[in-house]
Amino acid sequence: MQLAIISNKTLKVAPTSNDVPEIYFENTGYNRNIFNLPTSGQAAITPWSGSYWPSAQGGIAMRYGAKYPSYSQSTDHKKRYGQAGFSQYVSDNYSAAEKYDLLLGDYSYTLTNKSLAKIGRAHSWEGICHGWSPASFLEPRPVRSVTLTAADGVSQITFLPDDIKGLISQWYASSLNLYKTNFVGALCPNYIKNLRNIYTDDKCGSNNPATFVTILANQIGIRHMNLLFDNQADPEKWNFPAYKYTLTYWNPLTNANTSSINDAFITIAQARGANDSFIRSAANMAAKGTEYITGVSISITYTKEVDPRRSVTPFNDQYGTENYRALLELDGNHNIIGGIWTSNVHPDYIWKVGSAIKLMPEDNVTSFSGTSAELRRMTGTAKALSAKGQVIHSVVKFLVNNAS
Repeated sequence: MQLAIISNKTLKVAPTSNDVPEIYFENTGYNRNIFNLPTSGQAAITPWSGSYWPSAQGGIAMRYGAKYPSYSQSTDHKKRYGQAGFSQYVSDNYSAAEKYDLLLGDYSYTLTNKSLAKIGRAHSWEGICHGWSPASFLEPRPVRSVTLTAADGVSQITFLPDDIKGLISQWYASSLNLYKTNFVGALCPNYIKNLRNIYTDDKCGSNNPATFVTILANQIGIRHMNLLFDNQADPEKWNFPAYKYTLTYWNPLTNANTSSINDAFITIAQARGANDSFIRSAANMAAKGTEYITGVSISITYTKEVDPRRSVTPFNDQYGTENYRALLELDGNHNIIGGIWTSNVHPDYIWKVGSAIKLMPEDNVTSFSGTSAELRRMTGTAKALSAKGQVIHSVVKFLVNNAS
């Protein structure tokens, strides 16, 4: 395959200050020597699939798979609450947010209405994938339903596995501002799917391949930990949990894959004299200290989102794989110091949740053992949190632990 020709001034071959592994790994150290980076790896945990709970459909207030999907809270509650079969009606129709509100005795349905308010105001891709993606490997997989007696002491509320996935995803999505998220890269609002335009704005260059390969191989290959990333640089922001990858090196002069990494290196002098103008341009703008250039193909596998299912058995997990190509720049000791993407499609950013569990200041509930008496004491707290789109951690965590 002939590499695309691109002008010197549009090449971006050095990572920017917000796109370096030091941000991701902080003071824990990492390896950037290409010989020490595993060419394949898998995280210890395979993430579970869950919905991104599209905001345009009401987020976790969406009555997915319901017999009666249309409703108007709190009219629906006033019409049916206390009637025979109410608990079954809730199980068959209520959304995760409605069930949560009813469980906590919030008959104003604060969380439900907070979620529904985004209908008509959000893009189709907007949701809480930034909550689902870390929850999918930091929290146990919900595999069974959990039934609790609500704050009223009567109503039986059955939370399906996908209800519970939605609530724990909501907790992470609304709580990330409490965490150090170790965000690496740049959000690109004006990306154009054309190699000539990807690199024109240094503030919007997405992940440099040097940064991406280094973090990928250290996080998954060496530490066997999951990685959160946006798989494509475009205006839409998708957050996926990656858990597996492979690297294949190729010679930039011959474009041939090599079984030995040594055969994939060319010197900077060879690159500057290459017939391919892209290779020459990349070499002429290489990071200071570059002595070698190599090609790399990256295959990264991640867990995808799925639509929620009103069933005690969730959908099977779904997976996706992205394939990227790039040139990597190496110093005299074969440390990765720069690079440029040679494929139009490439990742946008990488991040992780970098600190221990913290609670919202309004969340004064330290524990929950599943009783309606406890729930009655939480109603005020639930309303205050729900007004901000947040949920009580101990209640949601109780559901997760009992569903896994």
